[in-house]
Amino acid sequence: MEFLVDLMKGDDLSDLQKEHIDWHVATWLPQSSFCTKAVVVNDFFRNWGHQFIYDRLTLPWALEVCGFKNIEEMPINQSRFEPLQNLENERRMPPGLLQLATMTFEALKPLWEAAPVRP
Repeated sequence: MEFLVDLMKGDDLSDLQKEHIDWHVATWLPQSSFCTKAVVVNDFFRNWGHQFIYDRLTLPWALEVCGFKNIEEMPINQSRFEPLQNLENERRMPPGLLQLATMTFEALKPLWEAAPVRP
């Protein structure tokens, strides 16, 4: 969410944000000569199939409500657990753009809370 809000703020965008808009237009709107930040934000929701866009406060809260513990933000492709390392496909976007629009959290769910106990 922060990424999208930052895009909508004023005209003082970073070079990486401008690059993201240029990539977006070339990838999703190649036939169009018109693109606004609002178009990029709306396409972000639709083109990637999002149902909800989280921020750094809401996602950990949602994980906690669902019974997860040890919630920690992690850099892309890093994990405390080796089998979960290097899973993100960063090549789907130009270098740096995925990190601009992505956040990753890792959490544990205790086994006794993972499934309902049946008599």
